[in-house]
Amino acid sequence: MQRHSLNAALLCLVLASGANTAAADDDAPLFVNTQEGSVDCDGHDVNVTSSNATLTFTGRCKGIYFIGTGTTATIESAELVQATGAGQRVTAKGKVSEVYLIGRDGQFEFEGVGALHLNGNASRVDAKTIDTIDAAGSRNTVHWSSGKPTINDMGSGNVLKPKS
Repeated sequence: MQRHSLNAALLCLVLASGANTAAADDDAPLFVNTQEGSVDCDGHDVNVTSSNATLTFTGRCKGIYFIGTGTTATIESAELVQATGAGQRVTAKGKVSEVYLIGRDGQFEFEGVGALHLNGNASRVDAKTIDTIDAAGSRNTVHWSSGKPTINDMGSGNVLKPKS
């Protein structure tokens, strides 16, 4: 009889933990490994592992992490964008709070950026506004059209200046 009670208690624990896991999965990141299409972020983080893809991200994205190479993406809204790999092409329509560019040879267009972290090489960034630029990479070009960002350039050969 005690064994039956113990099994019932364990079953209840498993079912209860399953309910908690399902709720936690609502916040689980989305994984994208497709060559083209549209992704509704719906408040999630998104990990993009495909290469040479053409993607559109709609809705509010927490963070978008580009891991592959050569992806072309348009983003409606994101809190964070991180790009590794080579040849990423990203356009963000809304202001992005944090941008980490770790790869090389990318082209990025932003409506606005809170903090831009350049750790990669030979990328180009165009934005209407940038609050802060931290550059540790080399041969990056960053232009903005409004305001004056705080700049910390520890890299080499970077061109960080307003659009002329």
